Amino acid sequence: MMPAKIAFYRQAMRLRACVTRAGNVDLNAVDTIRWPRDALKAGAFVGLPYEAIQRCSQKSPSSIGELKADRDAVAVCLHQSGGPSNAAGSNAAGSGAPASGALVPGATGPGNQQPPANAADDCADQVLQQRLEGVAPEPLLLWLGYGRETTALRAFQPARVITAAVLVAVLVIACTVLLSRRVLAPIGALAVAARRLGAGDLSERVAVRGRDEIAELARSFNRMADSLQRSEAAQHRMVSDIAHELRTPLANIRGYLEALHDGVLEPDPDLVLSLLEEAVLQQRLIDDLQDLALAESGALRMLCTPLDVRELLETSRVAHRAVAESHRVELTVEAEAVPAVDADPDRLRQVVGNLVTNALAATPPGGRITLRASSAGGVVEIQVADTGRGIAPDELRHVFDRFWRADSARGRATGGRGLGLSIAQGIVQAHGGSLVAESTPGRGSTFTIVLPRADGPGGPE
Repeated sequence: MMPAKIAFYRQAMRLRACVTRAGNVDLNAVDTIRWPRDALKAGAFVGLPYEAIQRCSQKSPSSIGELKADRDAVAVCLHQSGGPSNAAGSNAAGSGAPASGALVPGATGPGNQQPPANAADDCADQVLQQRLEGVAPEPLLLWLGYGRETTALRAFQPARVITAAVLVAVLVIACTVLLSRRVLAPIGALAVAARRLGAGDLSERVAVRGRDEIAELARSFNRMADSLQRSEAAQHRMVSDIAHELRTPLANIRGYLEALHDGVLEPDPDLVLSLLEEAVLQQRLIDDLQDLALAESGALRMLCTPLDVRELLETSRVAHRAVAESHRVELTVEAEAVPAVDADPDRLRQVVGNLVTNALAATPPGGRITLRASSAGGVVEIQVADTGRGIAPDELRHVFDRFWRADSARGRATGGRGLGLSIAQGIVQAHGGSLVAESTPGRGSTFTIVLPRADGPGGPE
């Protein structure tokens, strides 16, 4: 039956090609052209129109020559495989094939030799593939492992596999260790520095290498440590300055009180007035420190209303006119019509008064202090300018520091405690503005308050 099977598939393919060309086949249908051992079970003509099959069968019949060629090819294949080359069951009369059981001339095997179990099917498949080589693509054979056609088989060698696995594991571990040391070493250094910083060593820093995220973390740590160190130093300075400011007046008050208690001095109105003045000075110092602490913490209470800046400056001029005349200093106001600002009148008057007091202390007789107001864009500028001795450039950056005064001897002749400008800056910043200083030694200083304009109407335009 083997040559008949080949003929069947040849005819099936011709029929399908004919019917397809006629447009009677659904190309999306299940393909029924299968290998010989599967196609006969499935049926080679499933889904083809019956009329189209009949028409195409008359156009493409299988010739006797094709059947004989297929039978001879199968017989030769069986002979080469060592089995009988009879085309058993291929009862095609007049084909000239050898009789059943007869050997092809030149065969070397005995007449009673049994063919392999799958020899007939394999030969039919081989001949069918040869017939389809011109019209069908070559099948893709994918071998997983060793196939039966493999000629050179290697024995499985566990030692080589284990050696390769160990080598790969060692390489992976080595790369992991190197990578971990590169990544974790800086993190470990940061952890150690953080523990020392938490223990109080504010001088601890970490080395910064590279430009990656860990290096940026190290830079942030160093900046944090610098900030903490500066804050700690400022706190120590503040405590030292407060102690210095309180020590002398309290020592005077204690000395006078002890003298009165021991009977060395007799109580009189002048002595009592002197002690009262010292107590008032200490009360002012405490109030200033409280205002400064509230301003820096953002808890300074403000009662803001639309404020006329020209009226504020005129009030400040009147309040300090007597002191200015006693110092023979000219105090004037040069204010144009500016928009109102949203500010606390008392607090802002305190700032301007502090700046005028400092200007009076720095301006010699015959000098001049000018209060100005101007508007630029969305802000209002208030200036207090004097023609005094000025401030040196290296000292100008310290004018807003706590307890800083221009006289290095820290004398009390000027009456200042070094807190006025710090408090003024805190109040201005609480209003959402800024306070800056400019000075030229020998020509005077200018302090400028910059405040945002009021949102609502309220000032002269």
